[in-house]
Amino acid sequence: MNGSHLVKISRRRGTKYTFTIKRNITIVRGDSGTGKTTLFDMVADYMRTGEQSGVSLQCDCPCVALTDYDWRNQLSSVHDSIVFVDEGLKEIHSDEFAHHVLYSSNYFVLISRADFPNLPYSVDEIYKIKTSGKYHSFIPVYQDRGNHRYAISRSAPKQDFSILLCEDSKSGFQFFERHFADSELTCTSAMTNSAILRWLDQHLEAYRTKCVSTLGASAQVDAPFSAV
Repeated sequence: MNGSHLVKISRRRGTKYTFTIKRNITIVRGDSGTGKTTLFDMVADYMRTGEQSGVSLQCDCPCVALTDYDWRNQLSSVHDSIVFVDEGLKEIHSDEFAHHVLYSSNYFVLISRADFPNLPYSVDEIYKIKTSGKYHSFIPVYQDRGNHRYAISRSAPKQDFSILLCEDSKSGFQFFERHFADSELTCTSAMTNSAILRWLDQHLEAYRTKCVSTLGASAQVDAPFSAV
C-alpha cells in the first residue's frame, strides 16, 4: 500500500469517526473513555456482518480489526488493508508481532497507550481522538510548535551545546541530522552504543563543556555532558 487513505466510520444515528491514515504505522493513544475501543469495536462489527451491524465504513481499501485468538492466521490472509489492533491483543508489543508489521503490505493502526520500541514509526503519526458531540477525529499528540523538543527552530537551537552524539547511525541519527541541517549544531554518530565511551575519550577534551549524547537508558558514563 502507498499514499493516504481517508476513513469514515459511523454507527447509525450515533458515533462518527473521520480520519486519514498516511503511513504504514499509526499510533492512537488516549485515556480510557476517549473512544479508542469504540473505534476498534465498530471496525470489528462491520468486518463481521457489514452494514447489517448498523455500522457504515467508507474507505478506498479494506479495513480489518485484528482479533486476539487467531491473529497470526488472520494476518496471513490480509493484504493491502488497514489493520486496526487494540491494546487488548496480548502480543501487540512482542518482537513477533513487530516482525509481522514490518514485513506486511498492510497499514496498521495500533491503539495503545504504551510505546512500541521495536517499531519504526513517525512522531507525526501519533494521535489522540478529538471528540465534538458524536463526531470524532484524530489530532496529533505532538503539535509542530516551538514548545516541543522535536520542533525547536532549526536555525537557532535553544540548548547550550554544539555537538549532538547519537549511539547509532540509523533512524535516531538520521532524524537529528536532518532536523538540525540548517543550524550550527553538528550531529555525529558513535555507530554503536558500546562505542560512545571510546568516542568521548577521543573528542571530549576538545568539546568538554558543549556536548550532548542521546544515550540509551542502560548506558552509564561519568562525563560532564547532558543526556536526552
